[in-house]
Amino acid sequence: MTKCRKFLLASVLSVFTLGSITAIASPGNRFGFGIQSFNPEKRVELILKHITNQLELNETQVAKLKAVQQQFAAQHRAMKLKYRDQFLSLLDAPKLNQSQALSLLQSRGEQMQKNAPEMIAAIAEFTDSLSNEQRAKLKQMLKQLSNRAVFGK
Repeated sequence: MTKCRKFLLASVLSVFTLGSITAIASPGNRFGFGIQSFNPEKRVELILKHITNQLELNETQVAKLKAVQQQFAAQHRAMKLKYRDQFLSLLDAPKLNQSQALSLLQSRGEQMQKNAPEMIAAIAEFTDSLSNEQRAKLKQMLKQLSNRAVFGK
C-alpha cells in the first residue's frame, strides 16, 4: 500500500471516529443519549415532553402526568436513601450476610407494597383523564417500550 493510500485511509477512519463520538455525545440527541442523559432531571423533562407531544395532552392531563412523575421520584428518593446505606454496610463484612441481605430486600418489597395504592391512584387519575385515542397511543407506546427493553433479542 502506498503512503498516499495509507494517509487517506487513516484520515477517513479518524474523521469517522471523531464524527461518531461527536454524534453520541451531542446534547441535542432526541433519544436520550449524550451529555444530557447524565442529567436525570433533563432526561425526565425530555421524556415528559415526548409523552405530552405523542399523546397530545391538554394542560390538566399534563399536570396529572407531572404529579405521577413527582410521586414516583419522591418515593424512589426516599427508598434509595433508606436502604442504600444498609446495603452498603453489608459489604463491610468479609463475607456477605445473605440472610440480612434477603431481609433487607423483603422489607424493601414490603415498603413498595405499602406505597402501591398511592401510586396506582395517581396513575389511575392520569389514565382516567385520557380519551380512547390517547389510551390506544399510550398502550402502543408502552408496548414498544417493553419490546425495546428486552435484552437478548
